[in-house]
Amino acid sequence: MKNSPLSPTRQFIVNVMIVLVAVLIVWLVYILRDFIGLFLFSCFFALLLAPFVIRLKKWKIPDVLGILMTFFSVFLIVSLFLVSIIPVFI
Repeated sequence: MKNSPLSPTRQFIVNVMIVLVAVLIVWLVYILRDFIGLFLFSCFFALLLAPFVIRLKKWKIPDVLGILMTFFSVFLIVSLFLVSIIPVFI
């Protein structure tokens, strides 16, 4: 059996440091969970809307205007859907 290149005390310190770093990472993710969730939602939303912006760009519409048009269209569609379904539940 091959001996470890580190002494038992050093190996223990290395293991403790690895556990502390893992705990620190988990704690940091827990603290930033709201921002991480918002970031992932934003990335998913951008991924869904990217084909529409690319199509508008092919029609020579600037990126900023294409993004605004896409957001306005989605907002309008969702608003119309909510306005049409709310009276059913009331």
